Amino acid sequence: MMKQPGADNGPSDGLGVLRISGNDRQDFLQGQLTQDVDKLTAENPLFAGWTSAKGRLRCLLWVVDWRDAVWLILPKSLLEPVARQLAMFVLRADVQIGIPEVEVNALNKAGLQSLDSLKVPSDKSGVSHCIYSDKLLFLGIEQLQQTGLLLTDSSTAAPSVGVLSWQDWRRACVRAGLPSVWLQSGEMFVPQMLNLDLLDAISFSKGCYVGQEIIARTQNLGRIKRRMYGFRTKGQHLPGPGDALYSSGKKAGELVDAVCGEGSTELLAVVPIDKLDEPLCLDSESTVPLERVTLPYPVPEQLD
Repeated sequence: MMKQPGADNGPSDGLGVLRISGNDRQDFLQGQLTQDVDKLTAENPLFAGWTSAKGRLRCLLWVVDWRDAVWLILPKSLLEPVARQLAMFVLRADVQIGIPEVEVNALNKAGLQSLDSLKVPSDKSGVSHCIYSDKLLFLGIEQLQQTGLLLTDSSTAAPSVGVLSWQDWRRACVRAGLPSVWLQSGEMFVPQMLNLDLLDAISFSKGCYVGQEIIARTQNLGRIKRRMYGFRTKGQHLPGPGDALYSSGKKAGELVDAVCGEGSTELLAVVPIDKLDEPLCLDSESTVPLERVTLPYPVPEQLD
């Protein structure tokens, strides 16, 4: 059911972090996340997913190496359930999972420039770059150009300029085709449905991890029949994560994320590739038609 703009729609509480410490932290996460955690360095953060044994995404997260720990950035509403579920896999490993008092803010170019005591590295490869000090970490995300996430401890204030609202941050991610998994959409999607293979967020060469068999089989057998695409519609509508899309009154996809503003609604949704040419709507009565928009990276529009 679509909700009115401004209503509590679940993904409204911002981002938080989990701190993974202990001597076995990297090996532990290597057996959990879709990414090759061996590639994680201070200069090379990672975008990754954590899936169930059935290969369905429990969450998406940014993985950063900071202050002798691995920090996982994800929605605040998922911090406690993910921490609790991850802890079940620790067993005898030297791994500690905590929810620290760290604030996460999104910064635009002006906010980045306000960090004048630090310089942005211009020659880093990979999906992002980082700026570090003892009290803050800035994660710059390549797909968002000079926009990124700032982590600060309790003794450090965020910049007074250039801090994006939560709504503007989500809009930037939707326009960049960067998916999110929320409490309402947990375990709905296989990683390839959210284009994680296209976003270099899955390693197909590392060893086993939770859900790896199903994810690898999906890739190797060419069974990726549903993909995430960008859409927009006129007016202020606010469907919730996991809500259905419709074609001719029948369900034809699921919503990933949506933001309102400037007289329109922008969204990401998973749709069967063979239904892309059908008229898609937000409602079963076909009163809210959707227009497909091109994402910044190529997404297959035909079945293999």
